[in-house]
Amino acid sequence: MVTSTTTYVIEVSGRIPAALAGELDTFDQHADDATTVLTGPIVDPAALYGLLARLESFGVALVSIRPAPNTMEVH
Repeated sequence: MVTSTTTYVIEVSGRIPAALAGELDTFDQHADDATTVLTGPIVDPAALYGLLARLESFGVALVSIRPAPNTMEVH
């Protein structure tokens, strides 16, 4: 079976709550005073929508989301 993974860059407003940050251990997390940038693999659209719903359930506001350039991997 061939699956593809795309690395996404997800920017959110503020900091990720500690209760959620532990769930995002496959993502690099870089925070400053205003935003947090998450960079990591997403295996399919359903996983992406699930992550966005999880962020929303914690009240985390999405600023931007984009695939990282040249990051599609086929396994």
